[in-house]
Amino acid sequence: MNSVAHALKHNTRLKKISLSYIVSALARGSGFLFTFTTTPILLNYLGKDGFGLWSIFIQFFSFAAFSDFGLSNGLHNTLLKARHTENEANNILLIQRTFLLLVCIALTILVLTSGPIFLFDWISILNIKNSQLQSTLLASIVTISLLFFLNVPIGIIQKVQFAYMDHHKVYSWEVFSKILAIIMIFSAINLKLSIPFLLACFFLPIIIANIFNILTYKKLRVWKISKQSLMIHNSQVLSVAQKGGLFFVMSIFYALGRTTDNFVIGSFGSLEQVTDYQILARLFDIPLLLVMMLSAIMWSAFAESIHKNEYKWVKKTMTQAIYFILITMFCFLMAFQNFGETLLSLWLGQKTTINFSLLYSMAAWTTVGAISNLLSSYLNATDRLLFQIKVFAVYFIIAFPLKAFILKKVSLEAFVLAGTIAFFLILIIPSALIIYKDLKLNLTNKNASAL
Repeated sequence: MNSVAHALKHNTRLKKISLSYIVSALARGSGFLFTFTTTPILLNYLGKDGFGLWSIFIQFFSFAAFSDFGLSNGLHNTLLKARHTENEANNILLIQRTFLLLVCIALTILVLTSGPIFLFDWISILNIKNSQLQSTLLASIVTISLLFFLNVPIGIIQKVQFAYMDHHKVYSWEVFSKILAIIMIFSAINLKLSIPFLLACFFLPIIIANIFNILTYKKLRVWKISKQSLMIHNSQVLSVAQKGGLFFVMSIFYALGRTTDNFVIGSFGSLEQVTDYQILARLFDIPLLLVMMLSAIMWSAFAESIHKNEYKWVKKTMTQAIYFILITMFCFLMAFQNFGETLLSLWLGQKTTINFSLLYSMAAWTTVGAISNLLSSYLNATDRLLFQIKVFAVYFIIAFPLKAFILKKVSLEAFVLAGTIAFFLILIIPSALIIYKDLKLNLTNKNASAL
């Protein structure tokens, strides 16, 4: 009976992972469709400087990971365990209380940052020489700030669904948001609107999708707020806040070290270099479609497996996922090496020459990033947050000045390669060693207890 129950658990988990992966593939496909259709028209409409500035603003969305002080991730990790140990009513109250806390945080941050936004000389910081871009810069910053913080509390629905292994619902709404964004951006360009309106066309669909997701996610009926929901000072909420604080610090160092490249290139290089970097980065969005979606799915799957002491499954799945990433990235690199210039010329509507040194550097950078996300899924599932904070902090402290110096003194491809090597040595190797030792110890203990 135990073996039958064990097999059924594995089968159910695999079904959830398979469904999530399929819908995630559609979501990433819609993301690629967004990139594929909007990049050439935005490049032609805005010019290289304008497109470089657009890319910097869009990367601002990466900072969503810590805009909520880590509370969404803290809730995610707490729910991964609580849904196996707590009754559903308590879990619903926990979600409601965290949501209300996020509303307060978003409003507070928006008020506190609304003044300082106008004090900085953003034109000098972003090295903007185009007078038309200069005139719309402040309006662009205000637009993304308002929409960004509006999304902070409602974005919690995604973490709730991840915790309940309902990844397919999150990805279904992501497909909707990307298609809506394509329609809105094309309409804005036809109306000859400026960058602030184009940014609104990018961010608004995300907000609309999250609102519809909340209204239609009836499994828990989590948005029926009661008097008990207002009791934010609660032991479970404090636990979420403690974990969230660690996620917050970790996300800051991760974002500063890995997702600020457009800003660094624009500040220490030029907006034209940002465009060159982004065009090749968008090429690698194709393999990322296949490999990066593993991370969010595996985080929940690893947590569930570890809760049930199924480390053998974790080891097997981790190994297969790493092989999948390496093989996928290598195959696409070979394809880009042979057909990349043709693909870019057809895509952008103009003859394009690839810098192959930059292409190889981007392939390495993309690969280590994908592997790092997979390893982080395990580390997050086991609450190894302090370790990740340390390695991300070390990477930022070393890599940020190193990349800025190399960009100014050497080249863009050397900038990418330096970041890749530093990332591999500082993050990948230590993370892999910890996971290897952890799995080996738990498998040994499990075998010993079986005897």
